[in-house]
Amino acid sequence: MLKNKNILISGASIAGPTLAYWLKRFGFNPTVVERSPVLREGGQPVDVRGEAVKIAKEMGIWPRLQREKTTLNEIAFLNEHRRVGKINLHALRTFFKLDQSWVEIMRGDLAKVLYALTRDEVEYRFGDSIQALEQDEEGVDVTFASGESRRFDLVVGADGLHSIVRTLAFGQEELFERYCGYYVGLFTTDNYLGLADSALWFYSVPGKQTVIRRLKDSQRMGVCFIFKQPGKLTYDYHDLAQQKRLLSSHYADVGWEIPTFLQKMQAASDFYFDVVSQIRIEKWSQGRVVLVGDAAHCAALLAGEGSKLAMMGGYILAGELKAALGNHHSAFSNYERVFRPLVTAEQAKVKSSANYLVPETARAIWEQNHLGPLILPFLMVPGGLWQEWFPKPSTLKNYADSPLPA
Repeated sequence: MLKNKNILISGASIAGPTLAYWLKRFGFNPTVVERSPVLREGGQPVDVRGEAVKIAKEMGIWPRLQREKTTLNEIAFLNEHRRVGKINLHALRTFFKLDQSWVEIMRGDLAKVLYALTRDEVEYRFGDSIQALEQDEEGVDVTFASGESRRFDLVVGADGLHSIVRTLAFGQEELFERYCGYYVGLFTTDNYLGLADSALWFYSVPGKQTVIRRLKDSQRMGVCFIFKQPGKLTYDYHDLAQQKRLLSSHYADVGWEIPTFLQKMQAASDFYFDVVSQIRIEKWSQGRVVLVGDAAHCAALLAGEGSKLAMMGGYILAGELKAALGNHHSAFSNYERVFRPLVTAEQAKVKSSANYLVPETARAIWEQNHLGPLILPFLMVPGGLWQEWFPKPSTLKNYADSPLPA
């Protein structure tokens, strides 16, 4: 018989709803609390690939993800005057007969698919958050910001880099954050440049990268700023106006279309700004509290594996709880034993990815613009030629079809 069935999950982005789905399927009773009053939409494209594809198929959402996917057909590198490099991904896929066994999808669209899958069977508490946790040998007393108190058997932090669950149960964020040396800001605006279908443009100056992308809606485009910053900035990550001023000051001396982007950014309602950091924590669980997704590790934006790791983490954690019949001691230990090696390997990729994505010198920019079209399709593009030609065999344990232990 299952024990510890009542489980609170903090965070309704990707890891949280994925975990909630599998917990419900395996006989648990999950509740999801989300600080935002509504489901968070927007964001940049993310990838569902590798092991995450297998999970999506088991969840029955793979056809929906394929319908919602974006398509990247061209990457271009620009200077202030012209296009200096180009990758025709459509031609490469056609010539090499690649099957594209992955999808790129807007982060908000993936979140909506996962929420739609779970909302009828899982309790969601939007516009609320965890304010205090107090655990004992039998359970966890949770006080919400709304003032309500409830008792749960287990609590899961799936609430991202700035996890409140991690702070309450493990300690302040500074104890576990590994700053990668970069900040990122992004928003959407009107496609006033007339970007063609499925185009991605890179514009670089030393230490600062700007990436623009036409979205599924041809009238909109996404703008992403990534800049190198030797030391961490001090700001309130709830104060969007302050963050916009910080980003504007860092790009004030950059030409091309940047002044127009900064002006349009001021009116953007979906603006996002944050540090590029990893979370390095010795153990992902503390008693009856456990972490998943970016709250546990945050492979960092530049690694490109966040959505995959979020879905895998939720699936494995739920699977190990199922296998252990809800015994959190053995389930949490096995979850970490199975999953941590993959997370460690992905975190190690961040430095090389950042060095390429945000070149620091004029020579490095030249190499990106002129050598990138030759190298990027093989190594860097999600689902690139190298990954298509030599796919890694799946090592993911099949928790979905395995029977409950006797």
